[in-house]
Amino acid sequence: MGDQQLAAGPRDASVPRHRFEGAQGMERRQERGGAHCEILVKPNACGQGSNWRRRDPRPRNGATPIPDAPMPLSRRLVLAAVGAAPLIGAAAHSQESTMSPNHALSERHALITQRIAALGIDLGRSQPGGAYAAAVEDRGVVEVSGMVPSLDGRVIAVGRVGAEVTLEQAQHAAMVSALRCLKALEDHLGDLGRIRKVTKMSVYMQAAPGFYQLSEVSNGASELLAKVLAPAGAHARTSIGGAALPRNAVLELDMTVAVDPA
Repeated sequence: MGDQQLAAGPRDASVPRHRFEGAQGMERRQERGGAHCEILVKPNACGQGSNWRRRDPRPRNGATPIPDAPMPLSRRLVLAAVGAAPLIGAAAHSQESTMSPNHALSERHALITQRIAALGIDLGRSQPGGAYAAAVEDRGVVEVSGMVPSLDGRVIAVGRVGAEVTLEQAQHAAMVSALRCLKALEDHLGDLGRIRKVTKMSVYMQAAPGFYQLSEVSNGASELLAKVLAPAGAHARTSIGGAALPRNAVLELDMTVAVDPA
């Protein structure tokens, strides 16, 4: 039956409707001689479709209603996959044995915090250094404010990399700043397991004239994220040299993070 034969019109609320709800499903209704039926069309790979029809349960001309045939098992499982019907049998048992999302997130949080604890660096609670928030979330994206490399309120590396600060010291400072960003995320999210992807990291640093190893400095933070977050720590990155930073810190680091719903 082609789409041109399917007539649109107001729906009789007394007629039950069985839906196939999904990205590949679409619904049409046909009225013929006062009888109503629902036709569910699922396009196949060639753009054509196969139809499922639910008969109108109301008797015609005083006849005894014919009960609907049971829905085929294959279709019941398809509907269950999109939340339209309950799973049955082995499929239901498989769903019950699946770990809940919240439980999985908690386990991932524990794994991440164990990796951080293994570094032996106590960061304490993230405290903004001014009239701003350490982290702001909007529609599944968290922007983490710039973090200087400080421990217990003291900046551990001051001055210019390539002059007062060596490359190795700057790399360690970048790692500490990245850890402070993760701490801000933990304080904001409550569960580091919600981190889906670190999408962008920017590293700003004081650099002496003639020092061009800015990317190598940033590697201290990038390698830390890869170890702690595994694939979720892979990110885009910008390394920028400048003349001055807050508190004379050798660098400041911020990041953008995509997160899962709570």
